[in-house]
Amino acid sequence: MNRRKRSLGALGLVLVVVSVTAGSCENGRPITVTGLEPVQVQASDERELSGFAPMVRENARFELPAGAASTVKITIESLGEYGGKTCRLSLGGEFEFTLTEVRAPSGPAPARVPGTFTGVFPMPALAPGQSATATLECDEASGQYGERAVDFDIVTSRTAAVTPTTTPTPSRTAAASTAVPANTPVSTDQFSIGLAPEVTGTPGVAAGYIRLWDMATAWKDVNPSPGVFNWTVLDQRVAQTQASGAKVLYVAGLTPSWAASGGDCDPRWGAASCTPPADPTTYSNYITAVMQRYGGAIGAVEVWNEANLRTFWSGSAEQMADLTQRASQAVKAVSPGTVVLAASSTTRLTGPVRTFFGPYAAALKTRGYPIDAWSIHSYPAGDAGPAGRSAGITTWKAQLATSTGNDPAAMRKGIWDTEINYGLAGPGATPGTAFGPEDGAAILARTYVDSVRLGIGSTFWYLWTAGPYSLVGIQLHTGTTATIAAYNQARSWLGGTTFKGCDETATKVVRCYFTKDGGDAFYLAMTASGAPVGYRAGSIAGEGVLGEQYPAGAIVQVGQGPVKFTCGAAVNPSLCRLG
Repeated sequence: MNRRKRSLGALGLVLVVVSVTAGSCENGRPITVTGLEPVQVQASDERELSGFAPMVRENARFELPAGAASTVKITIESLGEYGGKTCRLSLGGEFEFTLTEVRAPSGPAPARVPGTFTGVFPMPALAPGQSATATLECDEASGQYGERAVDFDIVTSRTAAVTPTTTPTPSRTAAASTAVPANTPVSTDQFSIGLAPEVTGTPGVAAGYIRLWDMATAWKDVNPSPGVFNWTVLDQRVAQTQASGAKVLYVAGLTPSWAASGGDCDPRWGAASCTPPADPTTYSNYITAVMQRYGGAIGAVEVWNEANLRTFWSGSAEQMADLTQRASQAVKAVSPGTVVLAASSTTRLTGPVRTFFGPYAAALKTRGYPIDAWSIHSYPAGDAGPAGRSAGITTWKAQLATSTGNDPAAMRKGIWDTEINYGLAGPGATPGTAFGPEDGAAILARTYVDSVRLGIGSTFWYLWTAGPYSLVGIQLHTGTTATIAAYNQARSWLGGTTFKGCDETATKVVRCYFTKDGGDAFYLAMTASGAPVGYRAGSIAGEGVLGEQYPAGAIVQVGQGPVKFTCGAAVNPSLCRLG
């Protein structure tokens, strides 16, 4: 993301979700409805449509477990302006419904309007080996549409028993592809940040890495003409990062005009900056020059910024895979220990995840995955919180599994989240959210705990700034004592620990277990949704992210922010063991 960018793109004007479920799903995550069993998504498919077609017809074929008797839930939500139309869903039967007219407010851009239709229909059980095909048809002749997406989710019923898990229930792929191994070490390097260009000194929090982006250090800035390099700013930023005690994450991206193949790009970042280089060797030569100058002083290189958004990359997935391989070869030839990250992908728009990241991951597979880790930007929607972030990551992981055939080599690669904040406006007309100090502190600390349980490595908070910055919903600068305290508390809790896994209680309290310093055990408790729930930890005292103290035996309101419950030698350590 560039700091002056106002959104992550436009969401399709119509989003259609079809799911076979025994309950319901919220933000892609299973939830329990009273009297019904918990559910787990088994398969999904999504199609993106463009243009002004009079009829939309989409098909998705799914393999479902034998004997899965469920219901079909349809939700249609509109951002656009349209008249009445008829939609037909076929899935183990045929159902018809009519979506009534909904009109957006007048103005230059469509706004979210209360146009939601939900219908629930029965679906028969499947015989062993039988599959189902979902077909959705909507007559849109009277509509005014640009781009839209059709998203199918197939969900089947599961048992109601609560069992320990090391990750949230995956919504779009097999659990094996997203599980975090037990006994995973947690490094303080996982606490990393981006730095605003106005910050010329050291940030007020410790960071494993500092990401150099949006500060006149991109390819077009450093290499303004053939064979000419201007190292002044990059020298300063590398020195600044080292003075902070952090390692450099360098983002290689934005094609200089002299090297570009040509085409229209957002002029804010450079007229041709999103286009592929006409000669890919110019990119290889540039990476080589950077590494020869800095060597191991650069701890990691990110091949490109948000390549699944045309704002930053207009080329193909295959072309980006070629640049990725070239960058990896150039980096490793000079500094084998430098981490090579894939081009980053945003997770909050599922269309670009599917249409670009999927083919990109598949293209990297044919090249033997010339990376050390994948890279994501996990911003959720402007009105969503950590649950929305987790859902986006889970969907992204599912696309990785689908596109690589659940290849273990792809799944074993690390995942870095190189930009995360909340409350950024979008997609579409979704408004942004400004979080207060306490809410912001709780969400910030929760983010790093979620990264551990979701298998995310170094996580970069966007952004340490020189002062208030209206683009983001949670501020981090010298005047934000609460978010600084929460960052430091979470880093103190998690750094140097061993992650044992998580479980979930019947009241949806997620408990993640850790050991530290050779055996001291504790767990962090929070709710899956972020909503507060009364929780009693028995004989264990608790501590909040802002230093709140909860005596043993007290009922603690556990919610968005994690609460630490410690079982030292004086308390029964078995109370802090998974299972």
